[in-house]
Amino acid sequence: MFRAGDMAKISGRMVKVCSIDGYSAECVWFDHRGEIHAATVDVGALASIWVTPKSMWPEINEMPDFLVAELEAKAAERRRAKHRKPRQSRRIKRGPDAQ
Repeated sequence: MFRAGDMAKISGRMVKVCSIDGYSAECVWFDHRGEIHAATVDVGALASIWVTPKSMWPEINEMPDFLVAELEAKAAERRRAKHRKPRQSRRIKRGPDAQ
């Protein structure tokens, strides 16, 4: 049925099964904010899916070097552009009627 390391679905949420102890399974998942959650659920509540764990849990270390360099260059350019915004002058501006 399920083994540790398998991907499963529980109430519409993709989870990774960490361990199975009798009729309960320890599962982990990430929410929409990227926070990790863990829970112990009944094995009967798990639904199997046919996706490999590698496609669902990509590792940053498995990215090709040229892609990492390209992403870092884009991020650096965004940081530079953010700091290049023109600043408003602190000089007191006088209208045409002020003398």
